[in-house]
Amino acid sequence: MPDGGAHPSRWRRVLGHLGTIGAVLSVALAGVIFSAFQGLAHQDSAPLFAWSALSTMAALGTGASMIWRRRAPLVVLLVNAGAALLLPLDPLGTLVVLPWVLAVAPLRRAAWCTALAAAVTGVTLGRDAVREAPGILFTSTVQATGEVLVMTWWGYVILGVVLLAASVGAGAVRRLRASAAGARVSARAQARSAALLRGELNRQEERELIAREMHDTVAHHLSIVSLHAAVLEVTTTDPSVPESARAVRKSAHRALEEMRGLISTLRDSQTQGYTGSQPTLADLPRLVADARGAGVAIADDIVLIGADPPPALTRAVYRIVQEALTNALKHAPGAGVRLAVRATSGVGVEIVVANWTRAHDGGADHRASSHAHGLALTGAGAGVIGMRERAEALGGQLWAGQDGQVWVVRGQLPWVVR
Repeated sequence: MPDGGAHPSRWRRVLGHLGTIGAVLSVALAGVIFSAFQGLAHQDSAPLFAWSALSTMAALGTGASMIWRRRAPLVVLLVNAGAALLLPLDPLGTLVVLPWVLAVAPLRRAAWCTALAAAVTGVTLGRDAVREAPGILFTSTVQATGEVLVMTWWGYVILGVVLLAASVGAGAVRRLRASAAGARVSARAQARSAALLRGELNRQEERELIAREMHDTVAHHLSIVSLHAAVLEVTTTDPSVPESARAVRKSAHRALEEMRGLISTLRDSQTQGYTGSQPTLADLPRLVADARGAGVAIADDIVLIGADPPPALTRAVYRIVQEALTNALKHAPGAGVRLAVRATSGVGVEIVVANWTRAHDGGADHRASSHAHGLALTGAGAGVIGMRERAEALGGQLWAGQDGQVWVVRGQLPWVVR
């Protein structure tokens, strides 16, 4: 791939490495030059000359510290400022790292760091101004007369102000760029939030559409079923029909109540969940009684040991048992059902629902039950999936399948809902 197609961030990394190399070399070189002129001024004094040699080593160290000017700018600034104040070094290291401090530091810290850099600049340049030739750095020699011209004090002032202004200006530019980058990040976060809000509005519109469709179809038909059951209850002459019609009417009425709760939940975007009636384990006997009224022979064993389970757990248990009994009624009519629910406080809930899938007396009953068994294997898939999802949502497990001549649903749900 041609170089022109490289990603911009790659070029920024290359420029950053080049800038680090330039900073290391320039700071080290300037420090060595300053310390060398200190040695020229005191070459007759062994202690001061040794002090100058130590400054040369320090200059190399301050140059190397530029490697960390991005990751720890404040520490690097303090190291360079201390070295420049204690040793005969230049202010370049302090001025080079100051923009990185100004880019990220709070205003108060940025102010005193700028004041420290100004003090370092003034001390280091003033130290050069008071030396005697040949130890003065900023000098020039007239070729004709050999006269050495020394920079005046106001020249040092102008030089210091220019260097400090350049450093502060670079820091201001970096701070503005950092602020702009932060603003772009904030804008992207706001855009994501706006997209999430738009998605939520779209989902709310879909919920409202589903609510209207449910109200116009399912709830309407349930009302008609309840009405016909009521009419049949009072007009039939068969003494066995009114009880069945009454059971149909009550079931339709309860279904309508739950439907209203579902519709209310779908329409209300501020709701914290399902707003309909919450079934409990105390409702299981009524559920069993309704199934018996529909012709299912049930042997039930419902045991609760300790405190009542959490609402989410009781709701899951009730719906799993309800679905299992519904499947038994639909796919194996007339077959016996065994229901066992054992809820132990702090431990969990065990559910076992088992029903015969074939009759034992042969003939038509056997064929009808076998046909029902086939329906159970092919038509109960969605119900089994729904029961398993309810169990897994609470951190539990559910198994459903054939065990000899018995269809078994076995669930284990933890007491603590995750």
